[in-house]
Parts: sequence; C-alpha cells; structure tokens
Amino acid sequence: MKRKWAWWLLILAPVAVWGVWKSVRKVKLAMTVETDLFTQGQIELNQGQFSSAIEVFETFLARDPNHVPALQFKLTAEIKAGKTESALVTAERILKLDPSSSNKAIVAELFRQSGKEAEARRILNLPDPAPSVSPSPTVASS
Repeated sequence: MKRKWAWWLLILAPVAVWGVWKSVRKVKLAMTVETDLFTQGQIELNQGQFSSAIEVFETFLARDPNHVPALQFKLTAEIKAGKTESALVTAERILKLDPSSSNKAIVAELFRQSGKEAEARRILNLPDPAPSVSPSPTVASS
C-alpha cells in the first residue's frame, strides 16, 4: 500500500511544481509589464510627448489606480499639455491618496494658477483673507 502512494506522489509532485512555476512566472510577467509601462510614460514625458505620456500613465493606472508616483507624472504631463481641468481632477486624486504637505503645496499652486484661490486656501488650510480696510479720507478743516 505504501508503494502505491509513493508512485502517486512521484506523478503529482512535478505537476504541483509546474503549477507553482507557472503562477510565479505570471506574476513576474505582470510586474514587468507594469514597470515597462511606467518607464515608457516617463520616456514620453521627458521627450515632450505629453499626450502620449498621459495615455501611457492612464493605461498603467487602469491596472493600479492608487499608484501615486504614476499619478504625479500624469499630473505633470497634463500641466505641460495645458489640460488644466483634467490636471485638477488628477491633483484631487493625489491628495486623497497622499495628503502630504509637498503634494498639498503642488496642488494648491495648480489651483492658484488656474484662478481658484479659495480652493488653494482650502487645501492648505489657510483662513480666508480679511477684507482690505482702507482708511477713510479725512476732511481738512479750513
């Protein structure tokens, strides 16, 4: 009876090893594809091909929507391409995922440049500016 099980183990062991190898290879391939996409997006951005870089980063983000560095590069490409409205949406996503002070400063500046001063102040937790008070004119007595 023991020999019967030994033969089954000899048959099943290679099948199990092959299954594990196949799974590991699949994970490595997926990681390679994502790394290649990220790198390709950076290359497109560095070459000034902003629309193409945005598309590559969107493809990358479809696989990993919470990848902050990819969002930051996409934001840079959108700003350089002059796509302000989509840049503001991307900036909001970055802040939701990583509300660090450096991200807040970048996003607030983007809002400020697009004329949304109140939104920039909200992001930086700054109070609304006090209304300017000009001194009342004095009347000279004769």
